[in-house]
Amino acid sequence: MKAREKAFEKIREILIERKDQIIEDARKSLGSDSIENATHGDNIDIANYKTDTILYSRIRDRERKLIKKINKALDKLDHNQYGICEKCGKEINIERLEIRPVTEYCIKCKELLEQEED
Repeated sequence: MKAREKAFEKIREILIERKDQIIEDARKSLGSDSIENATHGDNIDIANYKTDTILYSRIRDRERKLIKKINKALDKLDHNQYGICEKCGKEINIERLEIRPVTEYCIKCKELLEQEED
């Protein structure tokens, strides 16, 4: 097995572990949310609950997006399309993939995209 293929198997494991952790964390936070907190307590307690709810909602939204990216990366791994830049079609550096397994672009293309956003 080539070094890149070994690295991809390790990345697959990391992606699956991360996805499982996100799902487990979401289950735990859903169990700890309590509607009672929104209607009981003083105004400060109610305000804190509402602030926490907004924060958790934003976190969950980010986590949903991350799960979509993880699923996309896993699908690419399954179809031997992982590690290919979506913009230029060249191989993405393995070190970049190890640092950010859900990346879709090589560093050069990502920098160009960020410059276009500015």
